Amino acid sequence: MNASQRFKADHGIEYGESFKVSGLPTEWEFMGLRFVAVDSGEKLFKEGRAMHHCVSTYTHGCVTGKYAVFSIRGAGDKRLATFGLRRENGWWLSDQVKGPCNKPVATAVHAAVQEFMKDYRKSRGAK
Repeated sequence: MNASQRFKADHGIEYGESFKVSGLPTEWEFMGLRFVAVDSGEKLFKEGRAMHHCVSTYTHGCVTGKYAVFSIRGAGDKRLATFGLRRENGWWLSDQVKGPCNKPVATAVHAAVQEFMKDYRKSRGAK
């Protein structure tokens, strides 16, 4: 069995098939930072490889709709951070923000994550 077949056997979807993530955008931008949904097994693998961390271990959570991942990118589409959200009681909650090799991220990245979450809550009618 090759890797693609194993992925489908393990997760019930194709390696390149998009996860269905409800209530979150596929892209979002703030102050020159772009949040890009990491919404397939293939994209999780590529994000983990590029950022030198284990984001692909969240595949099951992503496939089942309990976890969502965004790649935060700057100028020239440079990856700056990986942002994870977990779903609780029908709401997405910020879980973690990691830089390359799981290092801390810049203040501007944290500020953008806070704005992302404010925008999400506002879209759900929360204050």
